[in-house]
Amino acid sequence: MRRATWRDWTPGTRVVVRRLRDDLPAGAPTGTLHGGEPPFTDVLGDVLAVDDAGLTVRTRRGDVHVPAAAVVRAKTVPPAPPRRAPRAAAPGGADARHEVGADVRHDDGHDHGRADDDGPDRSA
Repeated sequence: MRRATWRDWTPGTRVVVRRLRDDLPAGAPTGTLHGGEPPFTDVLGDVLAVDDAGLTVRTRRGDVHVPAAAVVRAKTVPPAPPRRAPRAAAPGGADARHEVGADVRHDDGHDHGRADDDGPDRSA
């Protein structure tokens, strides 16, 4: 029995593909051990198309075509978690925790002075 590969994926499948980078200058050293650039990069997203030339993946930054010769590793991954809603602004438009002159209270429960306080006066 033949093992399934990226060539068997159907559009809509969520995947991660490790590929050879194609954006390195000619002759650039690769491998991070000696300060070079990493030779691989990952593409995470939903498959748009698969053919003998490679595959196209829709990522959060846009569509990426990965040539077949550049595919190093590939696997399916679970659906993306739901995106978080943006944090609501505090009443008055500014985040009250960071207003100038507001008392600063950290999660440790201790009062750490006022946000505009530079600390003890050491001029004497």
